[in-house]
Amino acid sequence: MSGRGAPERLGQPNRAAMHASLWEGVWSNGSENMMVPFIPMYALNLGASPALIGLVSAIPTLLGNLVQIPAARLAERLGHRRLYRLGNAGRLLWLLPGLLPFLGLPTEAAVGLLIGLLALRTTMISMAAPAWTALMAQAVPMRLRGRYFANRNMLSSLAALIGSALGGWLVRLGGYPAGYTALFGLAALAGLFSFINASRMPEIPLPASPPAAGSGTGDRPPATPSVSPGAQLGWRERLRGAARFFGPEQPFRRYVLTSFLWTFSVNLPAPLFAVHFKQVLGGDEAIWGLVTASAMAMQMVGQRYWGHRTITVGDRNIMVLAGIGAASVPLLWALAPAPGWAFGVEMAGGLAWAGYNLAAFTLLLRLLPPGQQAGPVAFYNTMVGVAQGLAPMLGGVLVGFLGTRGMFVLSGVLRFLALTLFARSVRVPDTPAVELKHLRPYWLRRRRSRLGDRHPPSSAHSS
Repeated sequence: MSGRGAPERLGQPNRAAMHASLWEGVWSNGSENMMVPFIPMYALNLGASPALIGLVSAIPTLLGNLVQIPAARLAERLGHRRLYRLGNAGRLLWLLPGLLPFLGLPTEAAVGLLIGLLALRTTMISMAAPAWTALMAQAVPMRLRGRYFANRNMLSSLAALIGSALGGWLVRLGGYPAGYTALFGLAALAGLFSFINASRMPEIPLPASPPAAGSGTGDRPPATPSVSPGAQLGWRERLRGAARFFGPEQPFRRYVLTSFLWTFSVNLPAPLFAVHFKQVLGGDEAIWGLVTASAMAMQMVGQRYWGHRTITVGDRNIMVLAGIGAASVPLLWALAPAPGWAFGVEMAGGLAWAGYNLAAFTLLLRLLPPGQQAGPVAFYNTMVGVAQGLAPMLGGVLVGFLGTRGMFVLSGVLRFLALTLFARSVRVPDTPAVELKHLRPYWLRRRRSRLGDRHPPSSAHSS
């Protein structure tokens, strides 16, 4: 009965929000992946050392994520929709860093200004993250989340693939600095289309029924639907409500802690892969764009594969299974003897990361009660953002002692440690048991079914 009534609850605002978010994701991922893979090499061309490259990655990420908790508070005042639009305007700032080579600045000043501009851009975009999460939790019903976000991520991965390949082509065509300047400009243009789609986000009505008792959201929602009910509470009640998310019976606390360790281990060597590819393996900058594009292509395949299994396998189980592949990526990089190996490593990583990222987001939404996503999500994003910011800083120091291959080994070991802690400590109700048949591709299952129809089992052995 509920299954037949569920589609009726998907109203026009929900459909419009899902459509706007889908195309915003396409353009924003295209914009990001035009430039982000080439930022370390751009910094190298500006004269930055490996330690400074670590700061180029770390400081914008750290500052951007430290604003998440204030951003959640700001969303309660401005509304989720308005802050989502405002933060998305940060994607227009890609144009400014492309002008640095023409200013004639010393290396330290140029790199410092690059860090400042990237930090401003990242901070604005990060402010929109809690608001976007709350909007999506309201807009997308639970039954559709796996398929919707899988499709959104698949189209976003296609845009990312095109963006990274186009970035590599422009860098090869124009070189430094003209190719990079053109690339920054094109990324800003894609960011403009992302902002236009974000501006089309409609008001999302809150659920009609009040949340369950004890969730801290018993008051009626305010007049503006996009503002959380928590906006009516004082700071003392707000802190008490937040503390309940970290009680011993709450898996959210353990999810945050294990995510912190996982994110730290992932980002420890993050800016060093491009440096290792160019300086150690002898790869070409334009080929690096193709390597990144190959990972995006496999993410598209992976989104479709894992998206169909969020119900039968469960998002927690997908995080564990796909996490094994994601944890193995830096170890494979450490063993790579030549630039061509990077294609295979990144393609395997793309397939694994597609499942892990999809399941991590849907599981995060499932661990939070309706109507209170912005605050806890802001805390979660801040914690993982601190890990994203601190890890490259430490990595920039340790690379002088361990080298890039040693950093990759350290990252792999820490990833497996974080994944083991997650698998042992985060228990989620209603998680199905993993069966091998649920992991087989559908085309293989249909083939086995057709073979079974052609050769039915003998009645003598049917018992």
